[in-house]
Amino acid sequence: MIRLDFDGRLPRGDILQKARALALKHGRTIPTEGSIIIQSENFLALSLMLRDYSGKIDLVYADPPFNTMQDFYISDSRANSVSSVKSRRAYADKMPPEKFLAFIRERLILIHELLSERGSLYLHIDCKTGHYVKIILDEIFGAGNFLNDIARIKSNPKNARHAAESPGRPGGISPFLPGGTGGLTRRSSTGLTLRGA
Repeated sequence: MIRLDFDGRLPRGDILQKARALALKHGRTIPTEGSIIIQSENFLALSLMLRDYSGKIDLVYADPPFNTMQDFYISDSRANSVSSVKSRRAYADKMPPEKFLAFIRERLILIHELLSERGSLYLHIDCKTGHYVKIILDEIFGAGNFLNDIARIKSNPKNARHAAESPGRPGGISPFLPGGTGGLTRRSSTGLTLRGA
């Protein structure tokens, strides 16, 4: 098995123990019927879900920070998106590389615990960190279970016609363009299967 070593990398058992202790400390329970929305820091939310939802989640879409080393802002006129245009700071996407990898790995371990036998994971990550995250995914879910990346072209809608007409981009689609990669994982009795769409 290939594994990525970095400072701050905790053993899987320590991460699960930390999550369970955090859930006990907060003492909250999550409803097990009906639709739920959890507004929380994601490690806490995943930790709280472990007790009642381990092995029961069928679909996870994760869109973590990409560690761009930028601050992102939000304003009253742009309540549904963040950008680097200065207004009210929404979040700082700045972590030392080792801390970022530990951050991602801890959450992926909890997601793995939560996925059902038929569960799927879509992970949105950029091309600058995707290769590191892929190694972490292989460690947690098994390298043989990865099927594909999903690549997308990131563009401004005002430039969509221009992008579609650019030479070398038939139809504006190229699987080699940066802008985001992801994979779909499905858990089987032997681990997880990553499947691209």
